[in-house]
Amino acid sequence: HTLSVALDSVHVGVSTPGGDLSPDMSSVNGKGFDMTLSVLGKEGNLSGAEAIEYNLGGGGTKNVAATFQALFPDLAGKPLKIGDTWATQDTISERGSNGATVLIFEGTNTLAGYETVNGHECAKITEVSTGSLTGQGNESGMALTYEGKISGTSTWYFAYKEGFLVSVTGSGSVDATIKGSGPQEITIPMTRDYVVATTLVE
Repeated sequence: HTLSVALDSVHVGVSTPGGDLSPDMSSVNGKGFDMTLSVLGKEGNLSGAEAIEYNLGGGGTKNVAATFQALFPDLAGKPLKIGDTWATQDTISERGSNGATVLIFEGTNTLAGYETVNGHECAKITEVSTGSLTGQGNESGMALTYEGKISGTSTWYFAYKEGFLVSVTGSGSVDATIKGSGPQEITIPMTRDYVVATTLVE
């Protein structure tokens, strides 16, 4: 499937020990791109999203592609009964002018049952995910490396008769360490909390 994505309104907020950062997203709002989605939910062809960049101020520039690399959950691709599980893997690559970070998510999905959501008969799927974060960057002449672990959970509802996603909600955290080398060497613990929500609008 080919999806046309319109970025009506985008907000990015970053909290760090040195203060909060809220970049100007006016260069992104109103833009759009096309991407692909396989029948089982794998995202692809995100070159258009990679071309949409925004300025982080002192943090350099980034593009919006990372937001859409694992936007949809992945179906099992086989018949299921309640209690059956299947494994999935997603990779999110965040690239900017000051470095790159790769997050790898390993998920165990379980068909938990069936519920009616917003008038649609849905399969309820729960997911428990673990993974890793690695990366490198540069700030004020200091080379930085990142390494950490990811954990999270999510619940999603799929209208299996019509064949579309109704909603997905999830949350988790990344516990990592930042190591800096240069005139001085430093080690800084880092925690990144994330919340995701995708809802069908009818």
